[in-house]
Amino acid sequence: MSGKQPQGSKTNDFTDPFSAGQMVGMLVMLTFIENHGGIDEETIYKIKHLAANNVQEYFQKPSEDIFLMVDNLVKEIG
Repeated sequence: MSGKQPQGSKTNDFTDPFSAGQMVGMLVMLTFIENHGGIDEETIYKIKHLAANNVQEYFQKPSEDIFLMVDNLVKEIG
């Protein structure tokens, strides 16, 4: 994965606030999807673009590159 992890963060150390926050974030999104019977296209578009725009500075990449990075990660998972 491109990008840097916060200093001191370990991928599988779930006592680390960063890693724990990532897991809570995923749980929130999964619960939202579950409780609302899915996400309509307009809402998913807004969420994805907001998230990509918010991490542009961290990755020092435009949102288009971030979408490509995420697409590659999803391909690796599934």
